[in-house]
Amino acid sequence: MREALGDKAPPKLVPKTIDAMREHDETTVQAPKEEGEAAEDEVTWDIDNDEFKDYFGKTYVPKVLITSADNPRTVRELLNLLGRGEMKIYCCWLGLLK
Repeated sequence: MREALGDKAPPKLVPKTIDAMREHDETTVQAPKEEGEAAEDEVTWDIDNDEFKDYFGKTYVPKVLITSADNPRTVRELLNLLGRGEMKIYCCWLGLLK
């Protein structure tokens, strides 16, 4: 329809979304607009000092503790599904059983 009306077409409306209505914040770090443009110093510092960089880089195998109240079969099935791991049964009044 816009092509049929040509210059007489009404201007395209901008939807009123939360992002469109948000006021500009000067403290927000802006991403580089062009591919060759350098990122701000704050962004590069954050990337270099990210506390989860090792986890997402998969430089180590994370350790996970799964607890169960009274049904260890569920935990065994979960370990079989995950592929690797070990199961230790601990009883609060007897200590480590397996």
